[in-house]
Amino acid sequence: MIDIFFGDNAIWFSAVALAGTGIFALRLLLMIVGIGDVDGGDVELAADGDTSLGLLSLNGMAGIMMGFGYGALISYRSFEWGFLPSIGVGVVSGIGVGSIIVMIFRSMSRLESSGTVDATGAVGNSAAVYTAIPENPNERGRVRVIIDGRMRYYPARSESGSYPRGAQVRIKAMDDDRTVVVESMTASEANE
Repeated sequence: MIDIFFGDNAIWFSAVALAGTGIFALRLLLMIVGIGDVDGGDVELAADGDTSLGLLSLNGMAGIMMGFGYGALISYRSFEWGFLPSIGVGVVSGIGVGSIIVMIFRSMSRLESSGTVDATGAVGNSAAVYTAIPENPNERGRVRVIIDGRMRYYPARSESGSYPRGAQVRIKAMDDDRTVVVESMTASEANE
């Protein structure tokens, strides 16, 4: 069994394959536990600096190494091709596997989202009173507002009266402490 991987010239292919597999497995493990990032390790060669997740990234290079090593090893041992034809197969399979891995990681990076919503986008929007807002501007209630398709809750105060739970209000401003200042809506605005 050891001879398959390390006998005669096969060691040249096995060493590359195992090194690529180790790098890829380590990157994947770090990414899963949240230590690594999906697009780290890129080499900038483009004029605009956009080589995000290209073949020269750490993930791409690990894929090329795995594809080259395993492709060449299979052609060398299983098909019993010579050393040079196996290198050719390894190059083609390396580029193929590297490209596939780059596409996978690129699609994974598109799934990333910070999850943060710019709270200042709430100003001007309508909101529903979630917890009654007292008339005293020093006391707080809560409102529910949808920003960028996401429901958010903010502490709220009023400068112009009290609002019961369920009332429709307009967000007039936002304080530094992320408390929104609400005002009444007209009947036509509430019906929209």
